[in-house]
Amino acid sequence: MRRILGKFFPVEIIDMIQEKAQYWSRLLAHNDKPLVQSRTGRTGTDNRSHYLISPPLPLPPAGITEDGKEVQVKVKQVMFWIRSRDQGEWDWDPELEQDEYPTALPGSYEGSWTWFEACIYRCLPSDARADLFTGLEKHNIPPPTDKVLQGVGIERVPRPSHEGLSGIWWHVQSNISESNQVKMHKILWTDKFDEDDKTEIINETGAGRGVGFVNSLKGGDRIALISSKSSQRASNRIREAAIEAPILSHRVTFLHF
Repeated sequence: MRRILGKFFPVEIIDMIQEKAQYWSRLLAHNDKPLVQSRTGRTGTDNRSHYLISPPLPLPPAGITEDGKEVQVKVKQVMFWIRSRDQGEWDWDPELEQDEYPTALPGSYEGSWTWFEACIYRCLPSDARADLFTGLEKHNIPPPTDKVLQGVGIERVPRPSHEGLSGIWWHVQSNISESNQVKMHKILWTDKFDEDDKTEIINETGAGRGVGFVNSLKGGDRIALISSKSSQRASNRIREAAIEAPILSHRVTFLHF
């Protein structure tokens, strides 16, 4: 497409045409295997399990240039679709201390103790340790430690340092607290965001803003969707989820996954 347009328009105009028409290649990952991240197990904010990991974002062929500049893969936006719920109504146990119960507001997103996060895995080359990623999704195991990742040449990309952000996890979506109804959430993150808005999580929708996530992506990266909970008595129940990443392709034909 770009090659044809290149006969009639300069590169800048071609970019504008693709942007306006949203004529992008798309990376898609989907998992429809139900998962219950149970009430038992580890406690605290480290209670995480992989649910979905995308294929690597495409890398342009080495040596391909456009107007003398090295071709870069540009991700325009990332969309998450999640169908899930939490454990439902809490069973009150008078023998437990009050502080062992969550402070979430039933029927709302605020204070939910089950949610989803995203992280970015980066490795060189892009297909390095593909068996590790397959195992993470297949066996529903916690994310590997930094030491394990470093041993196989993989890293988790840190969040941008601006706005006081830190860590490696981006909040994607919270479940509605104490709800037995499965709900579909669609979360859209783009490469543009309001730098004056310091809100990380939108309480009305339970969605994260994803500040800096899209801009942090590079060719060869994998996007991981993580099921999370912070209470031993909570459970995150997932029906299915998908990740879609439209990509602006520069003279490169990308595969659709």
